[in-house]
Amino acid sequence: MDAAGGGFCYAWCMRVLLNSIGTAGDIHPFIALGLALKARGHEVLMVANPYFAARINGAGVGFWPMGKEGEYLAFVRNADLVNVRRSVNLVIDKLIVPSFDACTDAIDNAWRAFRPDVVVAHHISFGAQAASQKIGLPLVQCVLSPMFWLSRYEPVLLPQMPLRDPPKIVDRLVRSLLRPVGRLKVDRKINKLRRGMGLGALRDVAVLGARGGDGLLEGERLKDGDEGTPVLGLWSEHFRGVMKDDPRTGQICGFCAWDRPVLTTARQQQLKELCDWMENGPAPVLVTLGSSVSHHGKKVYAAATAACRNLDRRVVLLTGPDQEAINDDKVRSIEYAPYSVVMPRAQAVVHHAGIGTTAAAMRAGRPSLILPHANDEFDNAERARRLGVAVTGSARKARPGVLSTLLERVLEERDMATRAKALGEKLSAENGAAKAAVKIEGAMR
Repeated sequence: MDAAGGGFCYAWCMRVLLNSIGTAGDIHPFIALGLALKARGHEVLMVANPYFAARINGAGVGFWPMGKEGEYLAFVRNADLVNVRRSVNLVIDKLIVPSFDACTDAIDNAWRAFRPDVVVAHHISFGAQAASQKIGLPLVQCVLSPMFWLSRYEPVLLPQMPLRDPPKIVDRLVRSLLRPVGRLKVDRKINKLRRGMGLGALRDVAVLGARGGDGLLEGERLKDGDEGTPVLGLWSEHFRGVMKDDPRTGQICGFCAWDRPVLTTARQQQLKELCDWMENGPAPVLVTLGSSVSHHGKKVYAAATAACRNLDRRVVLLTGPDQEAINDDKVRSIEYAPYSVVMPRAQAVVHHAGIGTTAAAMRAGRPSLILPHANDEFDNAERARRLGVAVTGSARKARPGVLSTLLERVLEERDMATRAKALGEKLSAENGAAKAAVKIEGAMR
């Protein structure tokens, strides 16, 4: 069997410790990666917040708890998460920094019980980097969104300054500010924690943390003989291809997709009824704000529903746990449904451009109306727009009339639907998790 496919087992077996912090969009790709590694004969244990224990165990991947469930819920329910000016600070101060000690403690304990050969971690999990260094374990970093490689050969849309195709002088000015700002907001806090472990300080972790130590400027490339940290880009080359200044240890593998948690009997029945409704009539519009933005999406859900009514379109709302259910002849709402099940049954998708949701909509071959809220969502949305498979709008200006106009463009533009279908076929032919598993094996050799 092809080494990149499933079911291939080497004579040797690794023990792989996975770690990710963040929301479901940060966790699900690692579940996919864990399953791919298991399919190749390796043992896998995943360190994550207890909120995700049931879905990780239910998928068949070993689970080790890190931190407290209440901390995760407080983070995703914080209104600053969708505030374009405050979200970055919230992620740093309420997710990245607090997870450091919880992560190092969990990995240290998991190491004693599991004896892994390698740690494979989300690039924002600086605790995993520190713990693997302290223990003496090899580390492989995974990057979920391409903006974090910060190539000089493409504009990067920062949430505080989401300019399309800015003049080069503006782009250079923005980039010149990233390092000093990152040193102030991230380096100081992470290095204080590292010093508490007896580890040396890092520099420019906010800018270079996703690059395996490789720099961005001439003369900053890894020196010959310095292997650096292997870095896997978990997105498709059809979404963002190879650039000349990509990290020397970086390899693009493809999107890692998983969205099938174990559903209760009642949830299974709800999903069946929803699919029957979607198929029994014109394909509806699907509206989703993922696992975190949905906590704050009442305005967007209401405006999108009204826009669909204006256009006489049926609509399905994936609302998450904190929104009121709406069900009538034109509207169906449900707390959760696997994207891989419902998106192919929709005509178009309205979403926030979380990387997992963006990938799922493109894989389903459906055009999108994207309303980014914060963080890497603006960059993800712009990439989809450049590919010609999405129209982008403003979440702050999400009113029924505005969304009606934008959504009509998405629904009526045949070329966009054709491009979305073609891209979906390409992405569906890829298996990013299987390719990443092979790359991890290669790094360990």
